[in-house]
This record gives sequence, structure tokens and C-alpha cells, in this order.
Amino acid sequence: MNEVIKLQQQLKTKEIQKCELVANSRQLEDEKKHLKLVNLELLTFQERYNKMKEERNNYNDELIKVKDDNYNLAMRYAQLSEEKNMAVMRSRDLQLEIDRLKHHLNKVEEECKLERNQSLKLKNDIENRPKKEQMLELERENEMLKTMMQELQSMIQDGNRTLPDSDKAILDILEHDRKEALEDRHELVDRIFNLQEEIRQVEDLRDKVEMKPQLKYSDIPSKKI
Repeated sequence: MNEVIKLQQQLKTKEIQKCELVANSRQLEDEKKHLKLVNLELLTFQERYNKMKEERNNYNDELIKVKDDNYNLAMRYAQLSEEKNMAVMRSRDLQLEIDRLKHHLNKVEEECKLERNQSLKLKNDIENRPKKEQMLELERENEMLKTMMQELQSMIQDGNRTLPDSDKAILDILEHDRKEALEDRHELVDRIFNLQEEIRQVEDLRDKVEMKPQLKYSDIPSKKI
């Protein structure tokens, strides 16, 4: 009897232990499931964290790039501002140079116009000057008059020694005429000389007028815009 009771107690104890083990097993199974869920959540959080970390790094890289772009834009803006200021100054200098060239060109055009008028006047003077045949004719007349004056002077000198007073009066008249003719001859010689000198000056001035416009245009300064 005692053995049966003892066995019953042992069996009961084992049943209790079995129930406890089953309960512990279930608890452990529940904890295992819970741990799996926790682990899954941790993995999800880890992936989310890694993704957020990657996004943060990307944002940091993008931020650095934006900062670099802003810096480059600021530097470019400063460079463009400097170039703009230089362009404004260059434009002002070019405008001053253009105004100076216009003034110089107007001056040259006025000078060329004046030179052209002088050239036309010189051309007319050259066309209206005495011809070579006329000059030669005047020189021949001058030589003939000179010879006649010499002959008349010889006649007067000889007549003063041999002619009577009535004839001497005639010779005095001839002497007067001789002096007037001599004065006319001097005037003619002066006229010929003046004409020759005027022709020489006209030709020199004409050469200068023909050369001066070329020199004027060649003296116009040239500059890159």
C-alpha cells in the first residue's frame, strides 16, 4: 500500500513537473517568438537606420556639392562683375577713342577739302599761267629792246659831239624815250622773273598738295576694339 501511494505521489510529482516543463516550454516558445519578433524589428530598424545613414551621407555629399557650387557661383559672379567693370571701362575708352578718331577724321576731311580747293585754284593758276611760247617771245622782245637801247645810247653819245643844238634837242627826246624804254625793259624783266618764280612756287605747292592727303590718311592712328 505504501508503495502504491509512493508511486502515485511520484507519478503526481512527475505530472506536475511535466506540466511545469510544458508550461516552461510554452513560455520559452512564446519568448522565442517574441525574440524573433524583436529580432525582426531590430533588423527592420537596422535596415532603416542604415538607409537613413546612407541618405544622410548622400545629403551631406549633396550639401557639400551645393556649397561647392555656391562657392563657384560666387567666384564666377565676382569674376563676371570684374569683367563687366572692365568691359564698361573698355567701352568708355573705346567711345573716347571713337570720338577722337571722328574728330581727327573731320579735321582731316576739312583739311582735304581745303587742300582740294587749293589744288583746284592751283590747277586754274597753272592752266592760266603764261605759256612757254609767250615766255620765249617776251625774252626775245627783251633782247631786241636791249640791243636797240645800246644802239640808241651809242648814237646819242656820238651825236653830242658832232650834231648842232637843234639836233641835240631831238637826241634829248630820244634819250628820254630811251630811259622810258629802259624802265619798261626792267619792268618786263621783273615780270618775267616774277612769273618764273610764281610758276616754281605753284609747282612746289602742287606737289605738296598731292602728297599731303596721302600722308594725312596714313597718319590716322589705328587701334584694336
